[in-house]
Amino acid sequence: MKETKYRAWYIKEKKIYPVSAIYFKAEVSVNGINPPSILQDIDMVEVFTSDDSVILDRKEVILMQFINRKDRNRKDIYEEDILKDNSGQVFIQGLCGAKRIVKEPTNATTDFKWEEVIGNIYQNKNLIT
Repeated sequence: MKETKYRAWYIKEKKIYPVSAIYFKAEVSVNGINPPSILQDIDMVEVFTSDDSVILDRKEVILMQFINRKDRNRKDIYEEDILKDNSGQVFIQGLCGAKRIVKEPTNATTDFKWEEVIGNIYQNKNLIT
C-alpha cells in the first residue's frame, strides 16, 4: 500500500520539517463544497518543529512528497532529494522520476537499488553545482 506523507522546506528558517497535517481551502460551488484536488488547493500546513507543532501559510513552505521508496540505507526518498548511485552519478529525485546531474561524462548504468540519499536541493546546493 502506498504511503502518503510530506515534508516541508520552511523558507524563512531554511529548515526541513515533517508535515503533520495539510489544511485545504474550502471552495463552495453550486452543488456544495468541492473536495480538495491538487496541491494548489492547500491553504495551511502544520509542521513538527523541534519544540512544537506550528501552522504555516502555504506560501511559507515548499512541500516535498515521499515517493514510496527507500534508499539502500532504508532512508525515505522525497521529491527534491539528491541521490548518488553506485557508479557515483548524482540525480535529483522528482515525483515522476529522477534527473541526472552530469558532472563528468560516464558510460555507467544506474542500478536504483544501490542509490543513496546524500542531501536535498535546498540544504545541499553544493552537491549539484
